[in-house]
Amino acid sequence: MSFNTCSFEVIENIIKIIEENNDLKSLYYLCLTNKILCKISIPYLWKKSLITTNKSNNFDNIRDYLIENINTIKIISILLFFIKNTNIRNFLKNNYQEFFYIPKKPIFNYPHFIKFIDFSFLFNSIQLWLSYNSDFYRYSSYVDENKWKYFQIICGKRNIIFNNNIILALTEMIFRSIIKYTDEINTIYINVYNYDDNYNGDYDEGDDFYIRLFGLNDAKKCLSKLKKFKIKGFINKFGIINQIMNCNPKLKIVYIQKYDSTLKNHQLMKFLLNQNHLTKITISGLNYEGSYDFHDMEGSITNSLESLKIMKCNVSDDLLRFFINCNKLKKFQLIDVDFISSNNILKDIIFKNLKNLKIISKFNFLDENENLEYEIKLFIIHHLNNLNRIEIKSSIKSSSFSNFIEEIPSLILEYSCPLNLNHLFLQIDQPHYYSTFLNIMKRFKNLKTLELTKFYINDNNYYNNNFINYNNFINYNSYINYNNYNNNDIIHDIKFLNDQNLRDFTNNLNEDLKLLNFGMWKISIEGLKIILSHKRLCLKNLSCILYNGNPYHIERLIMKYKEFNHRNRIISNYTITKLYVDCYYYGKKGKKSSSKDHNVYIEWVLK
Repeated sequence: MSFNTCSFEVIENIIKIIEENNDLKSLYYLCLTNKILCKISIPYLWKKSLITTNKSNNFDNIRDYLIENINTIKIISILLFFIKNTNIRNFLKNNYQEFFYIPKKPIFNYPHFIKFIDFSFLFNSIQLWLSYNSDFYRYSSYVDENKWKYFQIICGKRNIIFNNNIILALTEMIFRSIIKYTDEINTIYINVYNYDDNYNGDYDEGDDFYIRLFGLNDAKKCLSKLKKFKIKGFINKFGIINQIMNCNPKLKIVYIQKYDSTLKNHQLMKFLLNQNHLTKITISGLNYEGSYDFHDMEGSITNSLESLKIMKCNVSDDLLRFFINCNKLKKFQLIDVDFISSNNILKDIIFKNLKNLKIISKFNFLDENENLEYEIKLFIIHHLNNLNRIEIKSSIKSSSFSNFIEEIPSLILEYSCPLNLNHLFLQIDQPHYYSTFLNIMKRFKNLKTLELTKFYINDNNYYNNNFINYNNFINYNSYINYNNYNNNDIIHDIKFLNDQNLRDFTNNLNEDLKLLNFGMWKISIEGLKIILSHKRLCLKNLSCILYNGNPYHIERLIMKYKEFNHRNRIISNYTITKLYVDCYYYGKKGKKSSSKDHNVYIEWVLK
């Protein structure tokens, strides 16, 4: 089909799909294709120009990092043109620009297209832009005193409050330009941490920086259409949230991490109760004050809510009563929570549309709360029949929760609907529970995802650090940091699935299963062969640990069964990663190889 036969509307719909998938690289190349595609693609490309989906910081030096982020630096150059004060632009050209020129007349009104702003990304982008000047130190926000005095003079009184901090000054100027030219801002991210979750003090925003920005008249106009708001880190959240509330936005997605005293629990709940269009809430760190102090508050969260994630909080009736009318809730996650008192609401509440349930807790039930275990169990039972995704794990290794966790497979077997359950994550610590697990495989024939774990492992550390997807590449540098879990002898807690158990297991798997992860249960090379040569399996992803394996033999085995027993899938990518353990078990801290054990990760695609 010729490009000329496609209507403008069809082309725009295709580009819209590309943008929704965050494929900004493809959008960028579309803009370079021809004038028509450029005109259609530019608004979608610039819509998300101030956020990032790439959080990798694995660069050997600053020059490599700058080259990788060259388009980010170009974005800042273009946005600086829209600062009205020509003296400021001349100051920047003369003092901070060696490789890029602020354009004299941009083709488009680029700030008009910007709808998403991640302030951490904006700070970092400005810092990178300044870093191209050899006189500017990348990890400092401050400039020479004489330059700053001149900068103060040409800025005017409104901007003379940054104490030599050029990055904050430019951030405010760019933000003012954006809110002047755009008619709405869809998303705001505020995060005083780096992407590795370490505190970033380089910018030193101060408590009133965002309050002042969001109090601008143009900001109130744009933020009245805000749909997504995320705030994280030690900062004056109460003042910022008040400014957001003053703009009367119709928020749909809210992420708030507390962990400080500037925002009280009742202030946070008041903010949530005032939002009538919420579909997704994530709250974290409400334990800071010790008690919730919700006694004088009434009301419930809007019934439009579809996803609720509560992290690192104490779960009790005081908190849960605000969510009892969320009849449209489909996804409910309790991550690293403590059940601190009797939860009558949890026992009685039923979310009729709930499809996804995830609970990660210590499950450390004290004698004075003997009913608590029963109440949580009832909540799980009430929802098992409708769930299509179940993940219930313990966050620590202790005998206090073992009875509760070990009952979960039996509850699933008894109460879950075989037709509904598609994604299952099981924590099985003892081999004698294997028979129950095997019965689950026989009954639930619609499973698409199956993951076995022995103890809770941080998902990001486990998947991102250890299964690096290099095509046909054997990597020996990754390691698992087990110190986070305070188990000095954790390496001995990894048990084995023998070959006969694995045969029984694979014989009961269905053809719809696409993702299989054995977690910390080890299998042999013969076990891997059993999986690869199975006639009925049609996997997309396999993750496992092989014991006593030789990388050369593992690779040969994978290549031998590359076409998955001549079915319609073929291996497109595999990773063989030597298992390292960073712990004190061996008498001193450091990375230690666990014999001949290897992580194996395999991907299949359609032929």
